[in-house]
Amino acid sequence: MFTISRRGFLAAGSVAAAGSIIPNVYPAWAATPLKLGLILPFSSVYAKLGEEIAQGLELALAEEGGTVAGRSVEVIKQDTEVNPKTAIQGANRLVKQEAVDFLVGPVSSAVAAAIRNVAHNGRTHLIVANAGHDGLSQGLCSPFIYRTSFSNWQVSAPMGTWMYKQGIRRVMLAASNYAGGTLMLKHFSESFQEAGGEIAGEVLPDLKEIQYAPFLEQIRNSGAEAVFCFFAGNAAVEFVKQYSQFGLHGNIPLYGCGFLTTSDVRPAQGEASEGIRTTLHYAETLDNPQNTAFRQAFQDRYGSAPSLYAVQGYDSGRAIVEALKTTDGNTEDKEALSRALDGIALDSPRGRMAFSRNHDPVQDIYVLEVQNGQNVVIDTAAKSLTTPTTDCTL
Repeated sequence: MFTISRRGFLAAGSVAAAGSIIPNVYPAWAATPLKLGLILPFSSVYAKLGEEIAQGLELALAEEGGTVAGRSVEVIKQDTEVNPKTAIQGANRLVKQEAVDFLVGPVSSAVAAAIRNVAHNGRTHLIVANAGHDGLSQGLCSPFIYRTSFSNWQVSAPMGTWMYKQGIRRVMLAASNYAGGTLMLKHFSESFQEAGGEIAGEVLPDLKEIQYAPFLEQIRNSGAEAVFCFFAGNAAVEFVKQYSQFGLHGNIPLYGCGFLTTSDVRPAQGEASEGIRTTLHYAETLDNPQNTAFRQAFQDRYGSAPSLYAVQGYDSGRAIVEALKTTDGNTEDKEALSRALDGIALDSPRGRMAFSRNHDPVQDIYVLEVQNGQNVVIDTAAKSLTTPTTDCTL
């Protein structure tokens, strides 16, 4: 990059007066690092998820040689814990003090809702690398917020239609009793009932509950042909194990959102997870060149196999890279940057991914079945699925 000191600038001016050509003078931002603020949980219960998202993003940057559109990259990590107030303080620091060009994160939907206005009012692009909060593609949508993960609707509603097509007519619902869990059940119920199915009832154990026997007894007595559920993390481990121990595994098939059997929980679930079917936008066994290359590169760099969360971080990084290639590294023209993101179509490890009008991912949703300890794709529940919106004005 051409740079001019004060002395050089004065000399160039005198040469110009003699009719010579002045070298290009680059805008100030071109000489500054691209600053990415990772607004993720690096401590507390979701620390592993935050770290894997960060690793995926860093891999995408490493594949570009550590520079993007000629600019070096500075990554600043801000711990959100799982605390909206902490996240707001951190997001404000990144936007107002660090003047980051992008925010990347968060994991929690509550945190995403909390920092939405920080990004929107600060005209700072937020790449949502996990949180499925439906509002971000509805009334909380923003010209500056894009999602590379999923909406809660995307990973739950397609299963309702798919299960009905398999001949299932009566389903019991189960989820941890918090906003994310109940929303997943709502989306599934609407699609299943719209197809013609019947909901037998629901059980909503507390988020901190680890003894599920009373709820499993209700499921046993419900007369349901199957169960659709949403559990993640340790709750997914305990629910799946106790479901099997209670003798329900072979009698009332268990279905759910894909987080029920992701790679972070399956080892602890053991054989109890075998045969469980879920819907999700990624599986480690997806057979495409991008997934093969990504998984090998991640293994080589970090010494471990990547999870869904690493894929979402990787695609967040790639979206940033591709957008800045379009703008020649310009992050000051926010409208141009949004137009560049609007036009992106990634060949991702998950398959083809682009952004919809409301800035949610347009992506395939797969039906997965645990076979020999791995999630195997057995069908596609929805092709190029877009989250519907009624009150996003983008």
